[in-house]
Formats: sequence, C-alpha cells, structure tokens
Amino acid sequence: MDTLNMCKTVMVALVASYITMVFFNNVTDYSTNLSYIQHVMTMDSLPQDSSHHWRSIQLPQLHHVAYLFIIILQLLSSALCWKGFLQFLRHTNRESVISARQTSSLGLVLAFGIWFGGFFVIGGEWFLAWQTPWGGLSSASRILIAIGVTLIFINLPDDY
Repeated sequence: MDTLNMCKTVMVALVASYITMVFFNNVTDYSTNLSYIQHVMTMDSLPQDSSHHWRSIQLPQLHHVAYLFIIILQLLSSALCWKGFLQFLRHTNRESVISARQTSSLGLVLAFGIWFGGFFVIGGEWFLAWQTPWGGLSSASRILIAIGVTLIFINLPDDY
C-alpha cells in the first residue's frame, strides 16, 4: 500500500472509530442523550415569550423515535466507514481503491448528514437550540470538520 492510500485508510478508520463510539455510548447510556433530544425538541429552554414554541414536539414517543432514528443512522454510517476501511486495506488495483472511496464516502456523507442535518439544521435552526444551553453546535462543528476533511482527503486523486 502506498503512503497516500495508507493515510486515507487511517483517516477512515479514525472517523469510523469515532462514530462507532458515539453509537456505542448512545446504546449503552441511552437516557443521557435522550435527555438532550427531549430538551431540544420540547424547546423548554427558550424564553417563554418566544413566538417559535409552536415548533416544539412534546410527545415523548416522538423523542424516542427521533433518537432511535439517529442511532440507526450512526450504525449505518459506522458500518459503511468500516467497510470502506476494510476495502482500503485489501485494495489490489485501481477499481478496488475506487470502491473503497465510494463506500467510505457514503458513510462519511451519512455522518455529515447526521451532524449537520441533525444538529445544525433540525436541532439548531428548527428547534432553535443555538439559543439554549442545549445547542451542541460547537461539538458538532468539530465532528463536521473531521468528517469533511476526511471526505475531501480520501477523494483526492491518487496520481498527481
């Protein structure tokens, strides 16, 4: 394996490891992040006079559905990244590297969707979490940078 593909392999493995740990923590300590989801979706930390409370979701069942959906997406993203990692390890020709990139890219784009779509678009803007202590946007930003850099790096051409 050449140095560039080894670096790509390591970066995909690191992101896959991170997503796997997030998934594992969400499954083994379900209630901690469920509490986060509940506060964001109920919008209970917004000022009482906010005109946006109509957006809140008060049904605990929907909080569980949203959280389980996130956990399932994390599992899928993690699995795709691990599969891409294994494909990078086993690459024997140009086609196998392309396949590894494609699989890894799917996992990384899905992860990008979880943290950007979930934290920024839905949580941050729809539920206005950026106005509350439950925002989570700074940690999501760090994750997005790692995912985005990895996504760009693994898709750099091999011959330059």
